[in-house]
Amino acid sequence: MTASQAAGAVAGVVLAMVGLTACDTAVVQPQPVANPQVVCLAVPDQACRQAFDISGAAPGSVAQVVVQCTVPVCTNQNGEADVTVVFIDGRRESSGYGWAGAGGGAPAVPVQPPVPLTIAPVCLGVALAQCVDMAATGPEGEGVGPEVASITVRCTSVCTNGGSGQTTYEYKDGRPSVTIMWASAEDGG
Repeated sequence: MTASQAAGAVAGVVLAMVGLTACDTAVVQPQPVANPQVVCLAVPDQACRQAFDISGAAPGSVAQVVVQCTVPVCTNQNGEADVTVVFIDGRRESSGYGWAGAGGGAPAVPVQPPVPLTIAPVCLGVALAQCVDMAATGPEGEGVGPEVASITVRCTSVCTNGGSGQTTYEYKDGRPSVTIMWASAEDGG
């Protein structure tokens, strides 16, 4: 190998390393959300929408609200739920909510969750249906087990009709989180 070939090889390696470093420093800035997603897990829609008030939050700061039934059956007349408000910066605020009405009405019929997930994913810039689909895949494509504490699905490019992003799985036992990069076929790229 000549001296000029060696210099060219070294320059190529340096450029490749600079390129990798530049990719690693990219930061996705949270974008304001005009209408946060509301996920009702085993809670009827009417009761779910009454379980939270985000009017005091800064406009655009709430990404998602998750209302999950915590008793065997939640109806519009009776129930208890955990309410989690997820902000665009990833912060979470949780509270409990209960409701009861005067007897009567139809017999209690459980409302089934719309997805096979035991926890609701946090959807940042991704339509709820696409978010749930990406979250349900699991870190190794086998689905999501009880060891997963939280799932965040984040768009990294325009995700109105496809796009690309990442899904992060956090574990209850403290092991390192797993982030999966994805691109939807509708992205066109």
